[in-house]
Amino acid sequence: MIEVLLWDNDGVLVDSERAFFETTRAAFESAGLELTVEYWARHYLGAGRRSIEIAQMLGASPHAAHRLIEERNRAFGERLEFPIPVLPGIPETLARLSSRRRMAVVTGSPRRQFDLIHKHTGLLPFFECVVTADDCEREKPNPEAYLTVLRRLGVDGRACLAVEDSPRGLASATGAGVPCVVLRTAFTDVKACGSACAILEDVCELDGVIQERERAANDGVKPER
Repeated sequence: MIEVLLWDNDGVLVDSERAFFETTRAAFESAGLELTVEYWARHYLGAGRRSIEIAQMLGASPHAAHRLIEERNRAFGERLEFPIPVLPGIPETLARLSSRRRMAVVTGSPRRQFDLIHKHTGLLPFFECVVTADDCEREKPNPEAYLTVLRRLGVDGRACLAVEDSPRGLASATGAGVPCVVLRTAFTDVKACGSACAILEDVCELDGVIQERERAANDGVKPER
């Protein structure tokens, strides 16, 4: 049985991934660098490269890249002073599933940023535990964040299911022994997730995936997706 659901934050619970990309793209454009959704999905959310690396990959000098990221961070901080939308279906899904399962958040965002985002969402009461970048030395796709949440909750990864939106998050979860499904967004590089990974087009499909996996586990067979 799936005892615990482990949720990524940005792009899964809230639409902060879009805001982060847009502020990054605007900063890059000010220096004549073109950043596309596809490039961001492949290198940032896929391969786990840092923003400053991507700026240099697009042609910025190390000094210019550092300045651009400082500008992006300032702009994104200002954006977080205003509410970030909760993604469609999330409140209803969390309310429905939380009555039967423990839930936690595993995010690569700093705690201060996470707290700002959730100042107005009303989602935090659903979660027993939150692991942020402040709790880890290594970022996703490294499995440290998921290993940390497993220790805090005192559970085996095989009793959990992670919900991510990127190959980077998928690699982090599975590297810690946690089965994972990926919620498709405009920034998800689906091909990089691999054919064996379940791709959700809508978070409301999660109920069906959970039921399918639990039936398969009871029957002693591997789920089809």
